[in-house]
Amino acid sequence: MAENKIILEFKNITTIALLVILAISLAFELQVTFSTPISFGDEGYFTRISQYIAENKDLPALVPVIGNDYTGRPTLTGRPILWNLVQSSFFFVLGFNDWITRFLTPFITMMTGLVTFVLIKKLFNDKIAFISAVVLVTIPSVVTHAVLFTVDALLMFYFVLTVLFFVYGTQTGNKKYVWLSGLFLAFSFLTKNSAVGLYVFFFVAFLYELIANRNFKETFTRYATVIAISLIFQGGNLLNSFYYFGTPSCTLPYISLIFDTSKCGTPRPQEVYQFDIPTQQSGGDQSIYRMGLTNFLEFAYGNIWLVPLGLFAGIMTSFLTKDRTITLLLIMVMTIIPFFHYSSPRAEDGARYLLGWAPFVAIFVAVYFAKIYEFLKSHQKHIALIVF
Repeated sequence: MAENKIILEFKNITTIALLVILAISLAFELQVTFSTPISFGDEGYFTRISQYIAENKDLPALVPVIGNDYTGRPTLTGRPILWNLVQSSFFFVLGFNDWITRFLTPFITMMTGLVTFVLIKKLFNDKIAFISAVVLVTIPSVVTHAVLFTVDALLMFYFVLTVLFFVYGTQTGNKKYVWLSGLFLAFSFLTKNSAVGLYVFFFVAFLYELIANRNFKETFTRYATVIAISLIFQGGNLLNSFYYFGTPSCTLPYISLIFDTSKCGTPRPQEVYQFDIPTQQSGGDQSIYRMGLTNFLEFAYGNIWLVPLGLFAGIMTSFLTKDRTITLLLIMVMTIIPFFHYSSPRAEDGARYLLGWAPFVAIFVAVYFAKIYEFLKSHQKHIALIVF
């Protein structure tokens, strides 16, 4: 009797494995978000203003408050508007329900891991792409903000698309990816002011390519296209800001040195009562330097021997290569340095402000561990002799 054999062949095992990991991660995060209340503070602010926009079909210049006319915080500039518009769009179509808010940030985090895998696979290979995505969705600060109903998960998503689309467009010469980079650069800036770090990246990368290629026209055209597209798509918000407040932003660092910010918001009420405040900083309330750099890195990025050390080793090994793709990503991850100092007064805020750079931290960790994998694979016979 003849025997029949059934052979199952999985050609995309890394893709399947990643989808399983992302699905499990999403399930755990949704379990947290659906079992915890929307807290007072940033979570309550973003949810309530989004509800107001959906119900009144109006984006107010100043934040409306039940029982009062206005508070002093402008919505157009003090808090960039895109996260409010994303949530309010769902509320407008589906009606206000807090399950929308509870679902969005874990889902966006999962999508960030997925697009990181897809784009890094195009730039490098399966191994680096897989490790990058897995490291990203397991970094403590990423997991934390996946279960918080704030803007930071969306910002991280746009950071990845902006930089990786640009790098891929530069690598392949495909202009549409460069154009998409400009679009997502605008979305990033409309999401949070931390996106100014992307403009720093494009400026430094432009100088690098200008020196390396010595082709001013082609280099200038590519970078100018990105900036022009970003300014066009956020032009309406900039004009609104100028109309109401006389400045493109009320809260960008050092913006008051260039523009008059006296119209930003209404005068604060005079304080009549005084309340006790904590006098000793502890936990995430203390500065990064007071907490200690090692403690902060473990607090934000996990075990010091895995992610922080992997990042350092990945950067060191990347310095030895002359690949333009690696160099552009290296420039991006190095722009974290000035923003690290700016974010240092409060450790909890530091982890939040630097969340946009988390995918690029994960990429260099993956570069390092992929090199270890290749070394072990090529020397496994020698390792076996040493061990036995």
